[in-house]
Amino acid sequence: MDERNNDFNFDFTPIGQAIMKNREARGMTREQLSGIIGYAPRHIQSIENEGKYPSIKLFIQLITMFDVSVDEYIFPNPVMDFKYDILKHPNVRLTADGGQPPYIHGEPTQAVATFVFDSTVPKDAVMLPAVSTSYELLSEEDLEE
Repeated sequence: MDERNNDFNFDFTPIGQAIMKNREARGMTREQLSGIIGYAPRHIQSIENEGKYPSIKLFIQLITMFDVSVDEYIFPNPVMDFKYDILKHPNVRLTADGGQPPYIHGEPTQAVATFVFDSTVPKDAVMLPAVSTSYELLSEEDLEE
């Protein structure tokens, strides 16, 4: 015997109602739809009004034909966590940019980097060996509009 959990308690009625609403908005009867998709009007009625589960093939055909978005029915209460809005993560203030707006590729920025040169170095500062690197400072003309 199959030991998987086959309890599936999903109410298809709201999706069926959305299909019916969009079908009726297009002025199409169940009989007309029946002639297009090859299912009896009674079968269509049971999907629209009684929450009967259609086959996956028919399901895709109906939601595509009537432009029904199923996300709101399948995920009525989306789980919002930090992966959706990382800027709300409590540790974002500890990052180098301190929670500034995210960089958007292709959009101009006013400052690429800020350098501070000071001749006084604190005694407890960690000195790093010099690295041979070249930097190109951008002028206002180099920034995209």
